[in-house]
Amino acid sequence: MRVRVEGPDSSKPTPLVFIHGAGSSATIWLDLFRHFERSRRVVALDLPGHGQSEPWHDVADVDRIRRYADAVQHACAHLKIDRAVLVGHSMGGLVALACAAAHADKVAGLVLIASAPGLRPSEEMLTALADRREQHAEVMEGLAWSPTTARDTVERWSKTTMSADPDVTLADLRACGAFEAATVLQPTLLLAGQDDLLCSPRFMQKGAARLPGADLQFVPDAGHFLFLERPDSSIAAIERFLSFV
Repeated sequence: MRVRVEGPDSSKPTPLVFIHGAGSSATIWLDLFRHFERSRRVVALDLPGHGQSEPWHDVADVDRIRRYADAVQHACAHLKIDRAVLVGHSMGGLVALACAAAHADKVAGLVLIASAPGLRPSEEMLTALADRREQHAEVMEGLAWSPTTARDTVERWSKTTMSADPDVTLADLRACGAFEAATVLQPTLLLAGQDDLLCSPRFMQKGAARLPGADLQFVPDAGHFLFLERPDSSIAAIERFLSFV
């Protein structure tokens, strides 16, 4: 499993562990990684079967969210990280929730970006991705980005956000639909794109209601990849949250 680690080798302030979404890799965290590594230990992993990590599970395994949570815990144990704040995007947010439920004492807080309990990809989107296996980035482009996002940003990141094997991406998304998140009590920030068609503002509000005391914040002029579209606004919101964790 490929894991990138930067920043001071210390438990103070609390380390951050970044968990990417379906079909993606740790590369998407580049902007946030560069910012937070200045002040704390940061970790970003390619989940098994993504990026440069070898697969650990059969592609048909529908319980892969919990398998990915095991991989995150394995990486943290190997790096001797006893407690961390987990930052998860989309499917990665569900993985973070699974980690928080299974290892409550090791998770200091959660940042769920375009993610919340109850995340269910639509059948229409799954069908479109299955029918256009080699054009996943193109299928997602019309759904995942705000119409206000600069074209060069979309072109820079579009292929990276959907870089895994098509079968892996589809398995990830189907696993999201099969996963039931437990209620967790850790401090939680939910960051949502105001223009997100995949995790709409209404969905994010419903998800936040399932997490006691969660703070839901919307980033204007941003879609599903709000931390790539509006990195400054996303970083500022995360910094404010971290000051209380």
